[in-house]
Amino acid sequence: APTGHGPAYTVGKVSVGAVRDWRVAPHVSVGLGALYAIDFVPSGLDAAYGRDPRGGMAFVRLKLR
Repeated sequence: APTGHGPAYTVGKVSVGAVRDWRVAPHVSVGLGALYAIDFVPSGLDAAYGRDPRGGMAFVRLKLR
């Protein structure tokens, strides 16, 4: 029976990143990091994702130990 959804696609992703933590108190660290990702999507999804779906981000992390 139809579910009302479109077709299912197989997609993939490769990402690489790093984070560096600094202890600022006995049980608290602050981290600074970055991540870069490449997504692999079939051409049927170009309208939604574009022809070259890549992305990156930088982030700050608060870590309680």
